[in-house]
Amino acid sequence: MRSPDVARKVIAKNNDEVEKLKKDLVSQNKYVASLELEVGRVKKASKQQKSDIEDLQESLEELEQYTRKNSLEFHGIPEDVGIPTDEIVCKVAQAVSVEMEPEKNRDFTSLKQEKRNQTNNCKIC
Repeated sequence: MRSPDVARKVIAKNNDEVEKLKKDLVSQNKYVASLELEVGRVKKASKQQKSDIEDLQESLEELEQYTRKNSLEFHGIPEDVGIPTDEIVCKVAQAVSVEMEPEKNRDFTSLKQEKRNQTNNCKIC
């Protein structure tokens, strides 16, 4: 007689354990689902950030190209010809079919050079 009572108690205990495991499983499934949603949000944010970085890199490249386009350096301009550096640079520009006149808004900067060379270097910004 004890055997059926023991079996019932073991079955009841196992049923309780199974119910507890079911609840734990439901809880874990909810947690996993919330993590999947969070991963989706993070992936979307990461994709947007990558796109933003690409846009910023492209803008930076355009700015660098614009700066290069408007900043020229001429090397080896003779000092002893008696003509101002800006006029020499304008004549060089005209020789290569570039329209350029010495203007107030153009910055002709003479760059320091070693004395033995007897030439000027000029940067136009």
